[in-house]
Amino acid sequence: WLYFTIAVVAVSFISASVFIMETLPPRTVVMATGEEGGANYELGIRYREILAQSGVTLRLLPTSGGLENLARLRDPQSGVGVGFIQGGTTTKKESPDLESLGTIFYEPLWFFHRSEIGEGIQGLRGRRVSIGPDGSGGRALALELVKRSKIDSVVGELSGYTPQVAAEKLIAGDIDAAFIVTAWDSPVIQQLINAKGIELAGFPR
Repeated sequence: WLYFTIAVVAVSFISASVFIMETLPPRTVVMATGEEGGANYELGIRYREILAQSGVTLRLLPTSGGLENLARLRDPQSGVGVGFIQGGTTTKKESPDLESLGTIFYEPLWFFHRSEIGEGIQGLRGRRVSIGPDGSGGRALALELVKRSKIDSVVGELSGYTPQVAAEKLIAGDIDAAFIVTAWDSPVIQQLINAKGIELAGFPR
């Protein structure tokens, strides 16, 4: 009985230890962010610094944006445990295994255009418009707005540049307008707001 009792206690202790170890939060987490240099990537750096203070290693995975982040979170083989996704990108029904940790901040959808094209949809006739890179939540949102406002029926060319590249091409005159989703204090937005010959358009709702 003594040996049996010792064996039972030992097995119970080992089982409890394994259970505790498996249910503890991981010490290394992979976060899907966005383009390097973008607002979400910079936010990931801040999270990495904060979590490091608690002994947690946060590995940042640059991506094309929210849609790629969502795909990686849905894929159990991707190794991604957390990522930034714009609100409205998915639903509980579409992604039952994902949990939202809450809203971090609001990102406006900006529409900048060159001054000479004028106001209104007709000013975009035959123009070159950037709607964001493939895989980004901004592109999905821009495409929805383009469709609802019927801009797609008049524009000449839709391209998929990142915010920084779109800003550079817009200022240089290589494109005529650009949809950009990022925070107010983003360097790209500040650059375009202060650029000569570039205007910010509004859409009535």
